[in-house]
Amino acid sequence: MWPKSTTGPAAVVYAAITEQNTNGYVACVYKPGGTATMIHRADRLDLVLMAFSGRFGRLLVFPIFPRQGTAAHRVLVQGIKGSRAPLQLRAGLVLHETGHGFRPEVDAILRGGAALDLGGASAS
Repeated sequence: MWPKSTTGPAAVVYAAITEQNTNGYVACVYKPGGTATMIHRADRLDLVLMAFSGRFGRLLVFPIFPRQGTAAHRVLVQGIKGSRAPLQLRAGLVLHETGHGFRPEVDAILRGGAALDLGGASAS
C-alpha cells in the first residue's frame, strides 16, 4: 500500500509526502497520544500539513533558516496524534552567521549532541 524503502524510515515518510498519497500515511504509523516529528522542504509545507491534517493536533511549525533575513529552506513539523490543540508557529532557528560557519548553538546541536529546543513541543 505505501512505498517501500531501502534506505530507512525517513525515505518512507518522504516518499509518502506526495500529492497522490498524503492523507493518512502519518496517522497510520502512530498510536493516539504519540508524537510525530518531520523535517521537510519549506516550499512543501502544504503537503506536510495535509499529512497531519485531521488526525494530529498541537502542530508546531519550526522554520529553519540558512541565514538571518532569508527565507526558510526547511521546516520541522511536530504534532500529537488525537490532540485538538491549535497550530503554533515558532520563531525557528538560523543556521549560519555572516560567514560559512554554523552559529554556536547550531554547532552544539550538530556536533555536540545538544537538544534542539522547539519551545514547548513536548507532549504533556
